Amino acid sequence: MARLKQFDKKLHELWQRRIVHIESLVRKRQGRPKSFTKKNRDKGIRELEEMADEIVTKQGAKAELTKITAYKKRRQIKGRGIANRYDRIIHWAEKKLPGAIIYAFWKKKRCLYVGQGITWKRLRSYEKSIYLKEATLLKIIGVTSTSQIDKAECLSKHLYSPRDNKIDPAKTKWSKACPVCSTKTKTRTALKT
Repeated sequence: MARLKQFDKKLHELWQRRIVHIESLVRKRQGRPKSFTKKNRDKGIRELEEMADEIVTKQGAKAELTKITAYKKRRQIKGRGIANRYDRIIHWAEKKLPGAIIYAFWKKKRCLYVGQGITWKRLRSYEKSIYLKEATLLKIIGVTSTSQIDKAECLSKHLYSPRDNKIDPAKTKWSKACPVCSTKTKTRTALKT
């Protein structure tokens, strides 16, 4: 709730800067009015976008991800050496993970990477990955259908803020859209007009 109040305050402040010249024609005030330059405007819009992103992510992403989640599983990554850790994860995944999945590698309380797979077999590509050496936990989210997989990965990325995901998740034409991304786009468009 506090973040929402900060957003309202910042939006009001930016609007006041925008109308100060019109207001000064009608009301005479002492002192120099706050300027409304391109630099001030862009900085204010950038701050508003960040606040809106945080508010939208906190409110909508968790609820939306819960709707499309079939199951959740966690697995500690243990063993000596990458090969042993890989064998343990694959053996566990083969038995316990049906259907499409979203996976996240964690090191203590920090998410390292979020990815997706149509089946558990996607985890095979991490045979010689640094994540098996660095990560301590593997979180799995089972998705209700394959059409929801891109949406679930995008929502997970918004929620967990992974360290190594530099590129936005791929979007296929038959997949569902991420509601957080579409709200962010609408917010940016509205603020810039």
